[in-house]
Amino acid sequence: MKTLLTLIVTLISASYVSYGAVVVVSNNTSLLTVIYGMVALAYGMLVFTALVYALRKSRLSLNLWVNILGLVFFILFIMVAVDSGIVSGHELSGFVTAALPIVINAISIKKIAAL
Repeated sequence: MKTLLTLIVTLISASYVSYGAVVVVSNNTSLLTVIYGMVALAYGMLVFTALVYALRKSRLSLNLWVNILGLVFFILFIMVAVDSGIVSGHELSGFVTAALPIVINAISIKKIAAL
């Protein structure tokens, strides 16, 4: 179980790091989008760091930092979506899709720290 959760968290955090790096180095983007990319990059690195600490030491306080930065990322995702002019009925599915990996990471880090 621990190996599966570790693999899931590693894949999700690697995707956030790669996505954030692509957004930060892209050309002709707004300041809000660059900030969004930096937060995605920081979130991915923080989750991976929290995973390493959870595997070595059982520190439940790291889960708080993962949750806080995940919330900041989600709020910035909503701001970028609204700033981009995405106004349709599909926004809710986009928000759920963006929140799902954050929730999976939070639950997985908590379970790994408890094991």
